[in-house]
Amino acid sequence: MDHTAGLAGLIPDAETKVRWGGWLTNMVNGLLHQRRPALGEDDFGVRRCYYRAGNNKCAAGQLIPDHLYSGQMEGQSIANVLCLWPEVKTALGCKTEQDTTFLDMMQSRLHDTISVCGSKEFRQTVYDVGVAVAQVYGLPVKFVSLQEYQ
Repeated sequence: MDHTAGLAGLIPDAETKVRWGGWLTNMVNGLLHQRRPALGEDDFGVRRCYYRAGNNKCAAGQLIPDHLYSGQMEGQSIANVLCLWPEVKTALGCKTEQDTTFLDMMQSRLHDTISVCGSKEFRQTVYDVGVAVAQVYGLPVKFVSLQEYQ
């Protein structure tokens, strides 16, 4: 699977690369640590991703400080969360529209599109997506080893 499709268009400067690398590291390592996506059932019994589901957090949810999280964020894109909860945007250090676009893309790639993978497949896909994104943008990342989670 090509995890780099659709990533072109954003051109981060050196400061932005550091910020994005930190976010990506936290998202990937958090998902690898919990070993499964943050899935729950909505009011209609449909399984979907949540920022918080039990003890798990989705990719974007990994970045939202616990003291700023609100159940009202569920069902909102990360772009909407950053708009409606400016304290989250401040806490993340989200400074530009490119930052919001990057987080939105990562939410889609690491949250919505891999939510149905099995545990081992989930971890491998999270890792592969993280590596691909880091390479495309030249981001400084430090992912934990997949062997730690076998």
